[in-house]
Amino acid sequence: MKLTASILVAQSVCGFLRHVQYGLRQPLPFAASRRRFGSVLHVAIALYEKSGRRLDTALAALSTFVLPAPDLDEARRILAWRHGLERDRSRRPFLIEGALHTTVDDHRLDVRMDRLDRREGEFVLTELKTGRQLEPSSIRAQLGVLSYVIGRTLGKTPSEWEVELLGARRILRLPAERSPAELERVVAGLARAVARDDREPEPSDAAFCGRCPARRYCPRASPRPLPLRTPEPAEPPAQLNLFDGEPHKYAGGHA
Repeated sequence: MKLTASILVAQSVCGFLRHVQYGLRQPLPFAASRRRFGSVLHVAIALYEKSGRRLDTALAALSTFVLPAPDLDEARRILAWRHGLERDRSRRPFLIEGALHTTVDDHRLDVRMDRLDRREGEFVLTELKTGRQLEPSSIRAQLGVLSYVIGRTLGKTPSEWEVELLGARRILRLPAERSPAELERVVAGLARAVARDDREPEPSDAAFCGRCPARRYCPRASPRPLPLRTPEPAEPPAQLNLFDGEPHKYAGGHA
């Protein structure tokens, strides 16, 4: 079975959400415009970092994407904010929009991370979020899955977890789980739940039910749940790859 960080994180939030989103590929009411804004902003930030923190390069790339004017203005403000942050010269980029692959319980696990730095022989893991608030039920699961793969492939787990909350112009630092055994216990448990198709609507955070995108299909959250689509025999979707293939001219070859 092929797994991604996104699938495992969805399982950690609620098995029913994972089943609907990735098992059935049911269309969910995510805002398409916000997804596109996030994807474009990730590309621009990655180009900024890969070009040696050249703001003009990122802004030039940004101007070639088709976004509503308010979104373009917000993206420019975010790029300018990041550019103005004091730079930690002891940190060196190791992976930017980097992909890593490993196994868990004989299942292939593919992940992609926004940024992984080296500082004084340790790894610092950073994820970018375009909103103003974190989803507490998923962010630690996401960082834990990424840390598990980093430890398995690079031999050392990150010593620090960092989240750039771009919409709020904040950088949050979370306590990192460094124990390979604990990371494997959590990740393997999620993988086994996916493998046995655990789809019980039991969210890890009860407050999440009220904002769950699969709420209208859920037999526990809705008195009259909508019918679900028939499953399609297909591979689960891969991690979002912002650079490979032939999309945009700025999303081409990179180091």
